[in-house]
Amino acid sequence: MSGDSTVSGTGSLMSPSPVRRLCLIVNPVAGGHARPYLAKVIAALKGAGCETTMMVTRAPGDAERICREASSSRRYDAIAVAGGDGTVNECANGLADASLPLAIIPMGTANVLALEYGYPRAPSAIAAMIRVGKTVEIWPGRADGRLFLAMASCGFDGRVMARVTAGGKRMLGKAAYALGAIGEWMGGHLPRLLCRCGGSEVRASWLMVMKTGRYAGRFVIAPGAVPGRPGFQVVAFTGSDRWSLARFVVAAGMGRIAKARDVRFLEGDDIVIEGAGEEPFEMDGDLVGALPVHIENAAFPLRLLVP
Repeated sequence: MSGDSTVSGTGSLMSPSPVRRLCLIVNPVAGGHARPYLAKVIAALKGAGCETTMMVTRAPGDAERICREASSSRRYDAIAVAGGDGTVNECANGLADASLPLAIIPMGTANVLALEYGYPRAPSAIAAMIRVGKTVEIWPGRADGRLFLAMASCGFDGRVMARVTAGGKRMLGKAAYALGAIGEWMGGHLPRLLCRCGGSEVRASWLMVMKTGRYAGRFVIAPGAVPGRPGFQVVAFTGSDRWSLARFVVAAGMGRIAKARDVRFLEGDDIVIEGAGEEPFEMDGDLVGALPVHIENAAFPLRLLVP
């Protein structure tokens, strides 16, 4: 496919190429309540004339492996992933050569990228979107060699992620993160981090390197972040106590983060973050390691199926 127009703020829109053969990667842990919904999507895909091969993940890393194998097999026109942001992230890392477009069937805790591009909810609309095959370019970030699509973060939320167990997430969903956040906030100790970005330097206790405007679902905190072009917007919370942190979180929830105290915005293409000790670091909603970390643009864009 070749780009023939540009969608403002999102990247190059590609001419539709109908999807007839689809590899569907399913994370059975994500959205257990949504399995009847997934069955309706699969039925709608069949009704639309899309031959669908379903692959179910069993362990971390499966989605990445399945995606890489599907991409190299040349048996499919596209890959769809039914899961949360972490499973979508695995698939993005499996599409290392960007040979196939990717679609999202939202079933996870947040599904930030699907929200960013206004994905429909109705099974028939999701199936039609996949079948038509209209794509847009998205430009991932890369942190120490691994891609991310929505955000990379450390500080307060990295520590919250470290508190949440897989079992807790499976049982409680978003509530598991809320409980972890309360526990971390009650502890009252915020980390001190150093971020170098675009020739600027900032010390903060929470750093979010954003590719999308949204964080944790519908909270818009980075209006300058654009998934369809290289570069990042960094949201830096510079407060040092839990009460300033509470004000920052409330401002983010109310969509007033630009007016919040103790916040700085940076923009750039090459970012280094350092912290004392083994400070946890997360990407697209999953804990991946510890600081320090080097963040840069991916070598090439990926293609996302969109409405």
